[in-house]
Amino acid sequence: MDDVRSVVRDDIEKLGFRKVGIDFIADEKKQPEAVALFEWANPQPNVTGGGSWHYLQIQARSKEPDKARDNCYKIFKALDSGVEEIQFHPPDYIIYRPRHGPTLLSRSENNITVYYYELAVWSNNS
Repeated sequence: MDDVRSVVRDDIEKLGFRKVGIDFIADEKKQPEAVALFEWANPQPNVTGGGSWHYLQIQARSKEPDKARDNCYKIFKALDSGVEEIQFHPPDYIIYRPRHGPTLLSRSENNITVYYYELAVWSNNS
């Protein structure tokens, strides 16, 4: 299986978002509409047979504040295994668990707005 971040990026792109950044977000002046993901922790890599949790921050940016929020919510709702821990990408075992809902991160003087949420990703092959 690919790197967990690449798998998450691919799942976001399947929702219609293009050029999703991994550990970077495109320049605001060149691409004001953007989505990116950042891995901020992988506290126990390769435990229990090669699996581990990855903690990601998903960011959605737009010139329209409502669109930034709506895009973040769209990703938030789609990448959630629920309390039943429904597995994504069988036979690989991936579980998506949001840690909290979309929250305003920033708004520039040009009204370009960024919302984010945190996502925990379990992979049995990370």
